[in-house]
Amino acid sequence: MIRYLTLTFLAMCLAWSAPSGAFAQQDVTPPVAETEETAFERLAQRAEQLAAREETSLFAIGRLRSELVIWRDRFLEDTNINAGRIATVNAQLAALGPVPENGEEPAVIAARRAALIAQRNALIAPRLLAEEGYARTNGLIGEFDAMVLQSQTAELGVRGPSPLNPAHLMGAAAALWSLVDVIGLELRAEVKAGIENGNLMRVLPRAFALLVVGIGLLGIGRRIVTRWRNRLPVGAGRWQALQLFGLSLLQIMVPLLGLFAVTEALGSLQIFGLRGSDVLDAVPAAGATVIFGWWLARQVFPETAKGYLGYDIQTRTSGRRYTGALAWVIALSILVNAGMRTMDMTAGTSAALTWPFLATLGLLFWRLGRVIKTPPAPDEAATVSAGRLRGIVGQATIIVAIAAPVIAALGFVTAGRALLVPAIFSVGLIGVVLLMQRIGNDLTESSQDTEDNRGLYALVPVFISLVLYLA
Repeated sequence: MIRYLTLTFLAMCLAWSAPSGAFAQQDVTPPVAETEETAFERLAQRAEQLAAREETSLFAIGRLRSELVIWRDRFLEDTNINAGRIATVNAQLAALGPVPENGEEPAVIAARRAALIAQRNALIAPRLLAEEGYARTNGLIGEFDAMVLQSQTAELGVRGPSPLNPAHLMGAAAALWSLVDVIGLELRAEVKAGIENGNLMRVLPRAFALLVVGIGLLGIGRRIVTRWRNRLPVGAGRWQALQLFGLSLLQIMVPLLGLFAVTEALGSLQIFGLRGSDVLDAVPAAGATVIFGWWLARQVFPETAKGYLGYDIQTRTSGRRYTGALAWVIALSILVNAGMRTMDMTAGTSAALTWPFLATLGLLFWRLGRVIKTPPAPDEAATVSAGRLRGIVGQATIIVAIAAPVIAALGFVTAGRALLVPAIFSVGLIGVVLLMQRIGNDLTESSQDTEDNRGLYALVPVFISLVLYLA
């Protein structure tokens, strides 16, 4: 374990220390060249004109928003430009001391102070321009997000084309193929350009090192943490559940670090175009959904014990299966939505593209609702919940899982999505709350406590419930 962590640390150090195109720039270079400044001004003016319109297409908003996000990230990076030179000039000014109260100082000192102040102002100017550009782009992105939210809210009660129309289904299939084709064309063009100008070969060592680290953390990091958890002596009694829960959180963090490393490696290659970059930016959210779903399924439906809910082994297996499948379908929809966000599609095509995901999620959610409704297995040696809450949650899950795809099939796709997706996340949140309650219950149960200690630890579930309520 220590050897693996050491190798991982060295590889990450190599990855971050390798030079790239971004680090090769001079520290005193202005953040935006003249031609780029003109291009940004043109883009910002188009975005401002679009934001001022009362009615506009979501396609135009999504396209401009994607470009604004790129500029916002660039401006945010440039807000720290010339930091080293500014610190040096400030140190030089401090070395000259304060200006005398009478305002009289040697002419050579006054001239040097004025030159340093002018130099500092020149160095600070690019940072101020970058901060202004960041505020401008961030404000426009916020306006676009508000416009999209308002449009989606208005569409809740509007009936659109039926997604089951064969013509719309063919259009959705063509749109998916077009997305894949465009990403492939962008990829080939960017790789060819990177080879010709030498940028790809310059950033390849750092990207390769990050990719190795990411794949290692994703592939074998979680297994090593699991073996470490099984070998680690866990204390009995009150703190056993808390220690196991803390170790399970480590099983989330390791693959998440690997996922971010892989995403950073692919992004640093600079081989993705507009559509590919949109999909790549959505990979962390999609991957985190899968990882969290996997973790939550094994906490609520454990493999080796009945757990707090007291399900039998067959019910727990089904719960893990359906929860994991829900996470994978949601992750796939996140990637598809990211790629389709800047594509111009008709309302029927968009509905036909959304409905298969809703139908699949509804089917899996319905099966999960039946699992949740299952009564606990009788066990006098363990403390399990009575089963009233699971019956209510399971019945509500089944109703939503059936109603949402039907509503969407009738043409109310936005309403069906707004009904089903939040319900899935709400059930996941209930699982987290139950997990916290289980930990609180385990902290209060110990046969070695005195009467005073039992009363003290009995307040732990109350405190946890209060924190969850305030959150």
